Amino acid sequence: MRYILILLTLYSSSTFAQNNLLQRNINWQTSKTIHNFETEDTTILRRYLNFENAVYENPETLFPFYNELINVGNYYSKPKINIINPVFQLVPEEDLLNVRMLDELPTDIYSSTVKAVNQKKTQLLLSVFPLRRNSISGQIERLVSFSIEIEQSDTPPPKSAVPAESETQFANQSVLATGTWYKIRITNTGIYKLTYTDLVNMGISNPENVRVYGNGGEQLPL
Repeated sequence: MRYILILLTLYSSSTFAQNNLLQRNINWQTSKTIHNFETEDTTILRRYLNFENAVYENPETLFPFYNELINVGNYYSKPKINIINPVFQLVPEEDLLNVRMLDELPTDIYSSTVKAVNQKKTQLLLSVFPLRRNSISGQIERLVSFSIEIEQSDTPPPKSAVPAESETQFANQSVLATGTWYKIRITNTGIYKLTYTDLVNMGISNPENVRVYGNGGEQLPL
């Protein structure tokens, strides 16, 4: 049986220093166009808003999200992210042509965070929705810059939350100990597709038995 080892970086990452702010800019680009298949015989052009490294969580709206993985260390037990100092600009009219579901945009941006532990280090996955309809003017605006503030509790996690060395459980044998392994290097953050033909061309005669392993990371929203 053959196995395939693929190491992918799915999110841009950064390290947070206590009592500092992370300044972020969003590099908006011209809207992109896709062919949307309405029926078997009919296609229409559909546009969607775009910026560098945008993530699209909903294929129906195709609204872009800003995602970032932030390393916050282990000392604080309840880190919390705040989005402050937001700067907006109007979305050009030409970028809004043929963009669907604009009426469903909220009147303010919003964000969410998910806490994770990777290699015994605490990380926060930040997701920001960077579009809004101005509640006063009714015009559509996009977030172009903001600051990330992380509030953390003043007390370290209780010792009972950290397992003693004798309590740590390890597998008797690593999954890497058997099988044929392929390590694939990537040069840029992004989404990569491996087709059946790609696997066959790598010398894998039974791609149906391939398994994918990675080191940390998060699942991309579909």
